[in-house]
Amino acid sequence: MSEPASPSITLYSGITGGPIDQADILELTVHLGGTEEVSSFAYRLQNWDGKYSPSGSPIALGEDGYIMMGRGANCPQLITTRNENMKFQSNATEHYVTVSGRDWGERLFREYVTEGYANMKGEEIVKHLLDYHSGLPHVRGTIELVEDTDTTFTRLDFENKQAWEILKQIAKDCNKAGAIGFDFRVAPDGCFEFFHRGAKTNSISLNEQIEEAETESDILSVRNKVTINGDATKRIPVNVEETVESLSPASGYWTGYGGTLSLDATRVYNSVGSSVKNTTGAAYSAVSIFYFTATVNGNIYPKLFLALLRDDLVKSDGFLVILHDSSSRVCGRNLSNVNSISASNDWSTYQLDVGVNHASEWAAPADFDWENIRTVTVTAYLVTPGVSGQVWHGQLYFTGARYSNMQTDAASIARYGERQYVDIVEDLYSDNECMLRAKSILSYKKQAKTSLVVKSTVLDYGSSPILPGDMISVTLPNESISSVGFLVKSVDYHCLAETNTLTVALNLGYQKQLMADWIYALRARTDALSNYKARR
Repeated sequence: MSEPASPSITLYSGITGGPIDQADILELTVHLGGTEEVSSFAYRLQNWDGKYSPSGSPIALGEDGYIMMGRGANCPQLITTRNENMKFQSNATEHYVTVSGRDWGERLFREYVTEGYANMKGEEIVKHLLDYHSGLPHVRGTIELVEDTDTTFTRLDFENKQAWEILKQIAKDCNKAGAIGFDFRVAPDGCFEFFHRGAKTNSISLNEQIEEAETESDILSVRNKVTINGDATKRIPVNVEETVESLSPASGYWTGYGGTLSLDATRVYNSVGSSVKNTTGAAYSAVSIFYFTATVNGNIYPKLFLALLRDDLVKSDGFLVILHDSSSRVCGRNLSNVNSISASNDWSTYQLDVGVNHASEWAAPADFDWENIRTVTVTAYLVTPGVSGQVWHGQLYFTGARYSNMQTDAASIARYGERQYVDIVEDLYSDNECMLRAKSILSYKKQAKTSLVVKSTVLDYGSSPILPGDMISVTLPNESISSVGFLVKSVDYHCLAETNTLTVALNLGYQKQLMADWIYALRARTDALSNYKARR
């Protein structure tokens, strides 16, 4: 292998009047980061006779510049800079100045955003942040550098949130062609690039160029038992209309005492097909009972929803709700202000808290079994005993449970032990959607995480430097790594004048792509190209 060409550097800072003399550069480091961190730089100069001091050709804080670094005639730009720190050092025989700072991505840390975005694609939000909250260019020539996504956000609201953090959230949530995750970086020329993870490939060969390699694998992030909880609107029965559209639905049946039960299609709640009407006899009250075929766990379904209506012959404050458990123990509570058909004809709705955490709101014995509620009884008392009235039941169901699904991987558990992951995702509205998300997360997290750091003092990247977000192929026979594609997390370019060396250090990561939920569905999805998300 031939000796590499000597390092070449062009370093320019603001008002110095031109490039800094390479002979003055003792040490230069450029750290390129993307998505998780901003790029940075530091260089140390000889400062003879105050050459770069305020009395000479000063380097000023806050001014922009750029750094080019390569070998021989190839000296590509690596970073567009902004000076943020300066340190002067002197003794009797030596004078130095050290300058450090970050690239133009630092603008994203200065801006705090208060915005609301509704029904906007991921790329539209990114462009808005760049145009109105950073000023970073995202068009090179005529090429738009913010790539399209397949994700539409139904609602995003931010109050005094850092622009950088918002971009990270958008990048994390967006998907394209079924794979979740975008990366972003400020390119060497200062333009902002937003692209699908894994889409940029660097063709530079590392064969026989790697002098040091450190491979690390860990199971800290492994999760092989994944539970995803969705929105807390799961109901029993699933079809909440069935309890008022039939006297004997799949979930149970109605019985009545002191009156006659029937279906009434003329008075209905919302779009339900009918209500259950109790026409009282010559009694004191009308008693309507719904018997659940399978008992309801009130601790999991902690809310009982009722919609009621009465005529004027039934007391507005004469309603009593009674629950029976599977052992015939009883608890109850009163309802008041039930609307009349003669007043507004509007249904009175009640969402009653149930379960052991709300036992104090009911007249309940200490041993009432909240996990096995068998019946719901609604008793309505007449204004005048013996004078018949009518009561309508427009809805009756339990709700408040979260949609949920759990997925496990037996092989991963056997190898690493059980490692759990639990998350609440408010915009999942069925057990099936939770299952798809759980499968996606499990597939992504069940394997050990591998990272790799490689170093080279002989690598010649020509005019195409390796950048964060690039995919690059690595072969390390001793570690049984053969032509494996790794994602470049960050790159360090370090030039030391004393040894005339240019060292390139790559921080690489290998992880399976996180796939969008719909990839795991068993049927075709017509909305596959527009994954809607809600975020608060």
